[in-house]
Amino acid sequence: MELRYRGNRYQRNEFFMEGVEVWQEGIYRGTPHMLRGFHTSQPTATVELQYRGICYAR
Repeated sequence: MELRYRGNRYQRNEFFMEGVEVWQEGIYRGTPHMLRGFHTSQPTATVELQYRGICYAR
């Protein structure tokens, strides 16, 4: 799929991450709630970035 942003064309990267959907119970202001989360077994990749000459990692 070809996408455009501010006149620049680029291809969408296919990204697939395996994980497990988890539910947690919680109480907020006395009312019980179910919270949905997602846990992965794969660590996120560190990306080296640079902004105005300053390097940092995300």
